[in-house]
Amino acid sequence: MQCIPIDFLSRTCYVQLMLEMSEVSQVVAKVVSASPAGPTLSRVLSAPTLDSAGEAALDVKIVLRNDTVDDVIVGALVDNISGIFRGLEASGEERFPILSYATEEELAQDDDPES
Repeated sequence: MQCIPIDFLSRTCYVQLMLEMSEVSQVVAKVVSASPAGPTLSRVLSAPTLDSAGEAALDVKIVLRNDTVDDVIVGALVDNISGIFRGLEASGEERFPILSYATEEELAQDDDPES
Protein backbone atom coordinates (compact mmCIF):
# COMPACT_ATOMS: atom_id res chain seq x y z
CA MET A 1 0.00 0.00 0.00
CA GLN A 2 1.26 3.40 -0.92
CA CYS A 3 0.09 6.65 0.68
CA ILE A 4 -0.71 9.34 -1.92
CA PRO A 5 -0.98 12.91 -0.53
CA ILE A 6 -4.21 14.74 -1.34
CA ASP A 7 -2.35 18.01 -1.84
CA PHE A 8 1.14 19.40 -1.42
CA LEU A 9 0.74 20.59 2.19
CA SER A 10 -1.56 17.84 3.43
CA ARG A 11 -0.52 15.03 5.69
CA THR A 12 -3.77 13.30 4.76
CA CYS A 13 -3.49 10.70 2.06
CA TYR A 14 -5.41 7.90 0.45
CA VAL A 15 -4.33 4.38 -0.27
CA GLN A 16 -3.56 3.75 -3.92
CA LEU A 17 -5.97 0.80 -4.01
CA MET A 18 -8.79 3.28 -4.58
CA LEU A 19 -9.96 4.27 -8.05
CA GLU A 20 -8.14 6.81 -10.19
CA MET A 21 -10.13 10.01 -10.84
CA SER A 22 -10.74 9.01 -14.47
CA GLU A 23 -12.23 5.71 -13.25
CA VAL A 24 -14.44 7.55 -10.76
CA SER A 25 -15.70 9.80 -13.57
CA GLN A 26 -16.36 6.77 -15.79
CA VAL A 27 -18.41 4.99 -13.10
CA VAL A 28 -20.48 8.11 -12.40
CA ALA A 29 -21.02 8.81 -16.12
CA LYS A 30 -22.15 5.23 -16.67
CA VAL A 31 -24.75 5.48 -13.89
CA VAL A 32 -26.08 8.87 -15.05
CA SER A 33 -26.10 7.87 -18.73
CA ALA A 34 -28.21 4.79 -17.95
CA SER A 35 -30.86 6.87 -16.17
CA PRO A 36 -33.65 9.08 -17.58
CA ALA A 37 -31.30 12.04 -16.93
CA GLY A 38 -28.71 10.47 -19.29
CA PRO A 39 -29.33 12.74 -22.29
CA THR A 40 -28.57 15.80 -20.14
CA LEU A 41 -25.03 14.64 -19.21
CA SER A 42 -22.12 16.57 -20.69
CA ARG A 43 -19.27 15.21 -18.57
CA VAL A 44 -18.18 14.30 -15.04
CA LEU A 45 -15.38 16.02 -13.15
CA SER A 46 -13.85 14.35 -10.11
CA ALA A 47 -11.04 15.22 -7.74
CA PRO A 48 -9.79 14.05 -4.36
CA THR A 49 -10.88 16.20 -1.42
CA LEU A 50 -11.51 16.02 2.31
CA ASP A 51 -14.90 15.72 3.97
CA SER A 52 -16.02 17.79 6.97
CA ALA A 53 -14.30 15.35 9.34
CA GLY A 54 -10.99 15.63 7.48
CA GLU A 55 -11.31 12.18 5.90
CA ALA A 56 -10.43 11.45 2.28
CA ALA A 57 -13.45 11.98 0.00
CA LEU A 58 -14.32 12.57 -3.64
CA ASP A 59 -15.48 15.86 -5.13
CA VAL A 60 -17.73 14.74 -8.00
CA LYS A 61 -19.34 17.35 -10.25
CA ILE A 62 -21.93 16.17 -12.76
CA VAL A 63 -21.94 18.65 -15.63
CA LEU A 64 -25.19 18.99 -17.58
CA ARG A 65 -25.59 20.28 -21.12
CA ASN A 66 -26.90 23.87 -21.21
CA ASP A 67 -29.61 23.13 -23.76
CA THR A 68 -31.17 20.32 -21.72
CA VAL A 69 -31.41 21.85 -18.27
CA ASP A 70 -35.12 22.62 -18.65
CA ASP A 71 -35.70 18.96 -19.50
CA VAL A 72 -33.99 17.61 -16.40
CA ILE A 73 -36.20 15.39 -14.32
CA VAL A 74 -35.25 16.26 -10.76
CA GLY A 75 -36.36 12.84 -9.53
CA ALA A 76 -33.99 11.18 -12.01
CA LEU A 77 -31.07 13.20 -10.66
CA VAL A 78 -31.97 12.28 -7.10
CA ASP A 79 -32.29 8.60 -8.08
CA ASN A 80 -28.78 8.82 -9.53
CA ILE A 81 -27.34 9.47 -6.09
CA SER A 82 -27.93 5.96 -4.77
CA GLY A 83 -26.79 4.47 -8.08
CA ILE A 84 -23.58 6.47 -7.93
CA PHE A 85 -22.88 5.34 -4.36
CA ARG A 86 -23.55 1.69 -5.29
CA GLY A 87 -21.50 1.90 -8.51
CA LEU A 88 -18.48 3.39 -6.78
CA GLU A 89 -18.68 0.91 -3.91
CA ALA A 90 -18.97 -2.03 -6.33
CA SER A 91 -15.85 -0.73 -8.11
CA GLY A 92 -13.86 -0.80 -4.86
CA GLU A 93 -14.02 2.91 -4.06
CA GLU A 94 -14.16 3.61 -0.32
CA ARG A 95 -14.08 7.40 -0.29
CA PHE A 96 -17.37 9.24 0.24
CA PRO A 97 -18.53 11.04 -2.93
CA ILE A 98 -19.58 14.65 -2.42
CA LEU A 99 -21.87 15.26 -5.39
CA SER A 100 -22.77 18.52 -7.09
CA TYR A 101 -24.37 19.49 -10.38
CA ALA A 102 -23.55 22.36 -12.75
CA THR A 103 -24.11 23.31 -16.37
CA GLU A 104 -21.31 24.02 -18.83
CA GLU A 105 -22.38 27.68 -18.69
CA GLU A 106 -22.06 27.77 -14.90
CA LEU A 107 -18.59 26.23 -15.09
CA ALA A 108 -17.53 28.84 -17.62
CA GLN A 109 -18.80 31.61 -15.31
CA ASP A 110 -16.85 30.09 -12.40
CA ASP A 111 -13.68 30.23 -14.54
CA ASP A 112 -14.30 33.87 -15.48
CA PRO A 113 -12.16 36.07 -13.17
CA GLU A 114 -14.53 39.03 -13.72
CA SER A 115 -17.61 37.21 -12.45
